Amino acid sequence: MDKADQLIIRVLRDDARISNTDLAKKLDLSEATVRRRIAGLVGSGAIRRFTVEVDDPDQTSAIMWVSVSPSIPTGQVSGKIK
Repeated sequence: MDKADQLIIRVLRDDARISNTDLAKKLDLSEATVRRRIAGLVGSGAIRRFTVEVDDPDQTSAIMWVSVSPSIPTGQVSGKIK
């Protein structure tokens, strides 16, 4: 992943709905280059999905501290938390 790919990802994190044309203008790239790079990032798994954050007043967030035995693999723990 080069600098252009990193910039594309940074912009998409802020606005996943930005058009390829607007993204290209913002990064001073051609629209075809942006389209090709996004397809490559999706194909490689660097971009797994495009999502939307919803302003939901009923939604609750929480921060938790989890103490885990060193003998349990981290992947198992994170899988259970998700």
